[in-house]
Amino acid sequence: MLIIGHRGSAGTSPENTLKSFEEAVLSGADAFELDVQVCKTGELVVIHDRWVDRTTNGHGLVLNLSFSELRSLDAGDGEKIPTLEEVFELTANRVEIHVELKSAGTSQKAAELINRFVADGKYTFDRFLVSSFNQNELLNFRKYNKKCRIAALMAHTPVNYADCLDRSTLDLWSLNLDIDNTNPEFVMSAHKKGYRFLVYTVNDLEDRELLREMGVDGVFTNFPNNFVAL
Repeated sequence: MLIIGHRGSAGTSPENTLKSFEEAVLSGADAFELDVQVCKTGELVVIHDRWVDRTTNGHGLVLNLSFSELRSLDAGDGEKIPTLEEVFELTANRVEIHVELKSAGTSQKAAELINRFVADGKYTFDRFLVSSFNQNELLNFRKYNKKCRIAALMAHTPVNYADCLDRSTLDLWSLNLDIDNTNPEFVMSAHKKGYRFLVYTVNDLEDRELLREMGVDGVFTNFPNNFVAL
């Protein structure tokens, strides 16, 4: 079972910060996940919410704030909101990175950034998994990057499980589902279609074991160090 640090090591450091990602790497996790948005001046910034209020000492919509304005905020413990490029530079192929395209307009820029880092020899395409709830963003990502694995993020259980997805439209590597909607039937359906099945956000060790018994391929956790230590 893959252990994926959720927003880095969000249970022990400010989420989606360089400090959090470094902790996830040092934990020995197989990968970490992050959220990417586009700010007012066009930079790809790593932050989960549309608003900065919950995770920083600032106020406002990410989309309405310039990079310099975002950079002036404290994201916790003196950490700053990083760019996606800074995260790639920090981790330098030490671990897989799961990039969630959180807002519209992120796909082309994320694809081109990944392509550049691979061309520079700093990563290989198989070290990335790109996901989104917005399938249009995934389709657009594919126009600019043909080689990265991609995943559909899902927050509900369709009536016909994995059969709801057309593989000819999106060549998905995995389905990433909320733990509250995960069940053995859905896991089995995904595997029959050739998809991996990853579950978020799993912080209880008993839940991890239940998911392992279901055949889940990986879990996102705020405490990767606790899970890796088992």
